[in-house]
Amino acid sequence: MHETHEMKTRIRGHLTQHRDRYERQIIDLLTQLVALPTVNAGPDRLAECPGQKVPGEETRIVDALLPEFKKLGVPCAVHAAHPARANLLATLGQGGQTLAVGCHTDIVPPGDGWDSDPYEVTLRDGMLYGRGVLDNKGPLVSTIAAMWLLQECAVPLAGRFQLAAIASEEH
Repeated sequence: MHETHEMKTRIRGHLTQHRDRYERQIIDLLTQLVALPTVNAGPDRLAECPGQKVPGEETRIVDALLPEFKKLGVPCAVHAAHPARANLLATLGQGGQTLAVGCHTDIVPPGDGWDSDPYEVTLRDGMLYGRGVLDNKGPLVSTIAAMWLLQECAVPLAGRFQLAAIASEEH
């Protein structure tokens, strides 16, 4: 119990001390991912998807994340049923039980009603706006941020913490 309390205290202190850096890293990575149009629309709507040749093209997200995980020293496996539609599995820790967090990397077409470019993250009234910020690129980046924190604080895991970045959820 005492070790758990010390670990929580250490993590809170680290997060407090490095809050601005984490915020910048989160917004920078989210901005990078939102700029990648991974619209999973049927072939009949592909013309609405800027620069896409096939629906989704989630491999763009995987390609952007691989260097991030390499920097972290987190092993990754890439699985793809189609070269443009890759999935990524990043794993922290080993043995024991696994806590897996699944986040999809495709988005629906932006639709009408945007006050700004949907592929650019915009900060307005303390909120971030952009296609995928809420569903599901934001949660993806939040999970990666948790991995950054666990790695930087050298948290000893009793098992594995996995992030599954999954293609083709939207269609």
